[in-house]
Amino acid sequence: MHKHVLATPLFLLATLSTCAVHAAGQDENRFYAGLATGQSKSILENGAGERFSSKNHPLPLKLYGGVALNDFLALEAGFAGATGKYEFDPRLYGTASAPRLSSRALYLAAKGTVAVSDRLDLHAKLGVAHSRFEIGNAGAADRKLSGAKPMLGVGAAYRFTEKLAATLEFEHYGTVREKGNKLSQRQLQAGLKIGF
Repeated sequence: MHKHVLATPLFLLATLSTCAVHAAGQDENRFYAGLATGQSKSILENGAGERFSSKNHPLPLKLYGGVALNDFLALEAGFAGATGKYEFDPRLYGTASAPRLSSRALYLAAKGTVAVSDRLDLHAKLGVAHSRFEIGNAGAADRKLSGAKPMLGVGAAYRFTEKLAATLEFEHYGTVREKGNKLSQRQLQAGLKIGF
């Protein structure tokens, strides 16, 4: 089963490339790209089961692009991460310096869209995300975790023009479990999408 999870991103990438070549000769505005951001918060749990929130809030950022196969279905790829590392109170792991966490994810997804009105669309995404987490300055608890997991997302887009839309999305990039650690990456973000 592990081989199938790793093969899925490669299959989606090959499909995206094939469809992009096919769509290049179709109607305009089939390709799109976007940028989104929002508020950030991170929570870590130590060996005693105590949960700590991060002391800082690095700016989360998502960059993505896709190709619309028709009015209802698109294939999308993107990167989600933060512009810095989350810092935690040293009491979390009993260290002299503040533990730090970095997280990022690459994803490939199919996106289904339904028009609510002439300007408003609702959409859902289903795909695979490869997430990577790194915990540092935590002494013996330093870790690097990564894994490919199912990715889910829902959102809305409001079109200002044929090529420009505002977006609001919630996406979950999966939960990575390893060596007693369980880390998830979820984001609620607003942004802009441009068609070309």
